[in-house]
Amino acid sequence: MIGFADVETMQSDARRIRRALRDGSPLSKRDWQRALVATEIVLASSFYGAAGDWEIVAAGWDDQRTLGTLRRLQRRLAGLRAAPRSREGQ
Repeated sequence: MIGFADVETMQSDARRIRRALRDGSPLSKRDWQRALVATEIVLASSFYGAAGDWEIVAAGWDDQRTLGTLRRLQRRLAGLRAAPRSREGQ
């Protein structure tokens, strides 16, 4: 769903992406997409992420600051949206 082949790949690629973000290293378009989707899930999802408990988890980042930051990231990375994939036989 978020661009990883399986759980093991997600875990190893997530470590690599976090390291690249921390170090200011370049990321591929696909890695930026994965990072944004993972961030959206962690920040907004009640089921998979912190959502309503975000202020507790984020040590002082209230909803307004968090959502403002998320919206800026979304606008900045808007050009990364992948084209819809066609399904075989359709």
